[in-house]
Amino acid sequence: MDLLMNILETPTEEQLKCEYCHPYLRDQLINHMEMSGVLGKEIRLNDGIADSLLINTKTNEIMDDDYELGDETAKINFCPMCGRKFGDE
Repeated sequence: MDLLMNILETPTEEQLKCEYCHPYLRDQLINHMEMSGVLGKEIRLNDGIADSLLINTKTNEIMDDDYELGDETAKINFCPMCGRKFGDE
């Protein structure tokens, strides 16, 4: 049973290469904070509120990229794009 659980909890190759929950190489300034090498690729939204969301790959928090919305973040346990559980590498 332990072997089966280990297999099921092991991230896939696609999850290990996900650009959304791993650092996406670009210079990034969010809400006047330098975030280069920390954030994943932008998750584009069409909700009329924020343009996109970003995952802070060091803290596993999701945040918006809109200065007007402030610095609010939310802790997440899984990548919303690939489903990888954070803490798995």
